[in-house]
Formats: sequence, structure tokens, C-alpha cells
Amino acid sequence: MKKRFIPHRPAALLLAAALLLSGCSAQTAGLLPAKSTNLLAGVTAQAADTATPAASDTRFTEAQATFALALFAKAYAAADGRDTLLAPLSISTTLAMTANGANGETKAQMEQVLGGLPVAELNTHYARLKEALAGDTTLHQANALWLRDEKDRLHINDSFLQALADHYDAGAYKAPFTEQTRKEINAFVRKHTNGQIDQLVDSIDENSLLYLVNALDFDAEWAEPYGEHGIQKAYFYPRNGSAHTTQVLCGTEHQYIEDGMATGFIKDYAGGKYAFVALLPNTDVMLDDYVQHLAADPAALLACIRRPEEATVITQMPLFSCDSQLELSGMLASMGMTDAFTDKADFSALGYSENGTITISRVLHRTHITVDANGTKAGAATAVELENGAAMPENPREVLLNRPFVYLIVQRATGLPVFIGTVMDTTRPGG
Repeated sequence: MKKRFIPHRPAALLLAAALLLSGCSAQTAGLLPAKSTNLLAGVTAQAADTATPAASDTRFTEAQATFALALFAKAYAAADGRDTLLAPLSISTTLAMTANGANGETKAQMEQVLGGLPVAELNTHYARLKEALAGDTTLHQANALWLRDEKDRLHINDSFLQALADHYDAGAYKAPFTEQTRKEINAFVRKHTNGQIDQLVDSIDENSLLYLVNALDFDAEWAEPYGEHGIQKAYFYPRNGSAHTTQVLCGTEHQYIEDGMATGFIKDYAGGKYAFVALLPNTDVMLDDYVQHLAADPAALLACIRRPEEATVITQMPLFSCDSQLELSGMLASMGMTDAFTDKADFSALGYSENGTITISRVLHRTHITVDANGTKAGAATAVELENGAAMPENPREVLLNRPFVYLIVQRATGLPVFIGTVMDTTRPGG
């Protein structure tokens, strides 16, 4: 990280998040740092009101999709032809936790970027998600906060800690922010991502005040795995470069998507709670234009996911993997979340520093995904840094993913996006 020295504003605050989809579930117990003091030892989480109507659930999913696709379009543009991969649920969870510390215009801008829902409503839905995941063997999450243990650097509000405990089940620890603290944070991330995100924090900046970590672990095999005869070889035609042969998964699905600009299919994971969605732009549609189309009309995508056409679909999908590491602050600012990164930032609901204004300096996001015959393994990490400164029919559908395409991993019942990405090429990691 390049340090920025700002006169009279030496304090900083760092929030971080991690998300993983992996081959085996992490333990649900939190990891208490050995050298840190538990700030919530005497705090009892209050039961959150999670009895929201179905209409509110729909608003939440639509808000999440709006945020996810808008940010995805920004990330795709910045990728410059490489594969794009985001874990929007990780990013939005982290930003929602952060927004509990915001006031005034800073809070309003964060709410707008997160799809237009107020923080209180977001809290309710994330509490509902936490409640649902308590019995979910597929998706697990863990949240924690580390605060610099140094007099006068940051005074944190009890109400902020209470909100994180009530709605996000977060632990909070006071630590010296030494090399040992860095190791403890990375150990938490490593544990709750089943080792796929080995390091989230490479160093602790002297201006950093706080790390807020969210980790998710997803473990799912295909509901209908591809047999050994389902793995074949076929050509892939990247946007740039020559066609080449690659290993592909060949099968027959029964949920078809068509939106006028692309065709696709939905393939369920075991248990039926989550699904893989593939979208192949028509031959006369540029992928750039299709990504912009998705961002402009997220409701249309949700409608396709919720109501696919029942049809026999001959499918072909390449085995692929991707690793991505992004800094998202510029993208989020361009989406309207501007004040949080400047001297106008108001994080007074979180606390205050005697050394100056607390601002976000970085939003780091790291992801990994592998798709193979058995299912999907993937991981992601996000960091937000705040500082002072049957019989075959005659005419089956056919979706052959043999050129650049978009994919999502979604919550089946709602369409809530967990991961979203593109495959641009299959010859190298990251496209």
C-alpha cells in the first residue's frame, strides 16, 4: 500500500471482508485472536426483528442485484479483456456493516449505492440471512472487527458494536496492530475460507485504526454431476486471440433462459438452495454491450432467473478457474459513494478520532473460483480501508459456452447474487 501522510490527520480505520465458496465447510465457531481483547465479552446480542414481509424480501434482492450488476459493469470495464470476478454479497455485507457507522450525506450515499434501502432495513435482511444460514450446510459466514489498542486513536461507539453484534453476529477485538495482529486477522480469514484465501492483510499501515472482516464459505456439488463421459474437448473462441481446444463439461439441462440479447441455462447445486446461471450473448451482441444491459435492467435478469423456461437444453461449459484482486474505491465513488473517501466523510455513528476525520481509503477485493465436473470451489476477500484521509425432443435448445460469457452463482429462491463473473478465455488463470 502506498502511504498517504496527511497533516493533522494521522489516524486511519481499516475494514475488511472475506468470502469463500469451497469444497468443504468451515467451522462455525469464531476464532478468538490470542493477543487481542474481546470488546464484546460483556455485550449480549439483542434479538433482531427478522419477521419482514415477502415484499421486503423482494426489495432486498432487487437492491442487491442493482448493486451487484452496477459494480460488475465497472469491474468488467476495468478488467481490460481479462476475466472479471466479484463476490457482491461479501462486498455489500461489508459496506452495510460500515454504513452503520455513517451519518448524514455519507450514509445517504452508501444507502443509494447499496440499492436504495435504508441501513435499518439492510440490517434486518442481513440478520435474516444470518438466521437462515445457521442451519445451512452449504453457505457459512463469520464476521469480526479488530480495533487498534492505542489511547486516543479511536473512540468507538457502543451502539455501533451493538449493531454489529445484533445483526451481523460480529466479534470485536482490541489489538496492538502489530505483526502478530496481522497474522491473527489472516488466520481468521484463512480459517473461515477453508484456506483458500491465505492472506487478506499484507501489512498494517501506521494510519490504520480498524479492520472489519466478513468471511463466507460455500460448499456445493452439482445436483446432477457430470460423469466421466461428460468431460470432452471442444474449441473455445476468445474475444482476442486464436481459437483453441479446451476441456468442456457436456450435459443436458432443463432450465432455459432467453432475454433477447443472450441465451443461457440454470444448473442447480445439490440441495436446491443455490444455482449456477450461465448467460451467452448472441453472436451479434458484444459482451461489453451485454454487461451494460445487465446493469441497466437488473430486474429483467432476476425475472429470467426466477422464471426460466422448462425445456431440454444441450449444454457445453468449459472447465475454468479465475483469480482476481481489485481495488474498488474508485468504482464505488463513481457509483455515487463519494463523500466516504474525502474530508466530507461522516462516520460519527461509528465513533471519533481525536486526530481528525475518518475516511475510507481503500476497498480491496480478492476472489477465486474453480468450476469442474463435481461442482464449484471459489473464494473471495474484500477490504474496505477507512483513514483520516428424459427422451430427447426433436428440436432441443442448445447453449454452447464456446466464447466469452457471463455467469452467476445465486440463491435459488430469490435470485440473490453471491458471485458474478465472466470467462473471456480458458488458456490462463484470470483470462
